[in-house]
Amino acid sequence: MADARAVLVTRPEPEARETARRLRALGYRPVLAPMLTVTLVPARLPRPEAVQAIVAGSMNAVRALPAAYRRVPLLAVGDATAAAARARGFRTVRSAAGDARDLAALASRLL
Repeated sequence: MADARAVLVTRPEPEARETARRLRALGYRPVLAPMLTVTLVPARLPRPEAVQAIVAGSMNAVRALPAAYRRVPLLAVGDATAAAARARGFRTVRSAAGDARDLAALASRLL
């Protein structure tokens, strides 16, 4: 019989550990099984001055952005991504507080 309090956590690290910590605090037994690995790849980015805004779909995307982009307004998919952006020093951050559709709608309204 399955452990009724066991919860499979499939998020990549380091988010998996944070999710597990929260689940433990609620009395669950997290089983960590990250199914993805986030790998940063080199990208040719335009100069920050040439960018009207950044549309960030995840905390990992925010972590990958160079410090020079912190002055560019950032539109985040949700509150956690927005908080990660603020913690990294982004000055102007707006959260769509939802999913990709909400983020697209926010970008459409603001840009």
